[in-house]
Amino acid sequence: MNTEKNCRVYYVVFPDPSSSFYAIIPFFLIYLVLFILGLTGNILLIFVTIKNKVLQSVQNMFILNLAASDVMMCLLSLPITPVTNIFKNWFFGNVLCHLIPCIQGVSIFICTFSLAAIAVDRYILVIRPHTKSLSRKGALIVTIILWTLSFIVTLPYAFNMEIVDFSSDRYRVRSKNEEIKAVFQEELAVDSLDALLQSCLIQLLSDSLPTKRHVMFRKAGLF
Repeated sequence: MNTEKNCRVYYVVFPDPSSSFYAIIPFFLIYLVLFILGLTGNILLIFVTIKNKVLQSVQNMFILNLAASDVMMCLLSLPITPVTNIFKNWFFGNVLCHLIPCIQGVSIFICTFSLAAIAVDRYILVIRPHTKSLSRKGALIVTIILWTLSFIVTLPYAFNMEIVDFSSDRYRVRSKNEEIKAVFQEELAVDSLDALLQSCLIQLLSDSLPTKRHVMFRKAGLF
């Protein structure tokens, strides 16, 4: 009881600055602008790309992944964040407690994997110009694999979340195991992309180094 009383006194003497009127209004307006621009911009991008077959290239299909993940984030995650931060309470029940982190994780992984797929596709076209490029059907298969993999990888993180009592009438969402959270934030999202980029860089350097045949042609003035 003494601890709770001391905490209440501390909260009265040192109120949370994020709960002030001057912090809430700019915070709300910024999120509102992000929601409107993010939703309308990405929906227009998806609509224009689907309507114009000329724009349905392999690279643009991966860009559609980015747009789709952003739309999903805008609809399911972005409106909840300002409400939770402004009122310092979780109003959305146990289902969204697990669903929202899953949506956020899937969106991050889709963005990461899609950018990596674009980089690999450009890399192959530059380093192996005579290699047959990825077809739209192949890009669609890769897209399905990326979404499936993102959901599978994010599920353990979603089930790791729980609702706890923050005070007598307030709740918050937290991770049951912070180690699992750290693994998903650092090991999977960052290290997997680093490994891919490092392998591409090593291959790029090895292909750019002169071989014995190149040296012989240069000495003969043929290359």
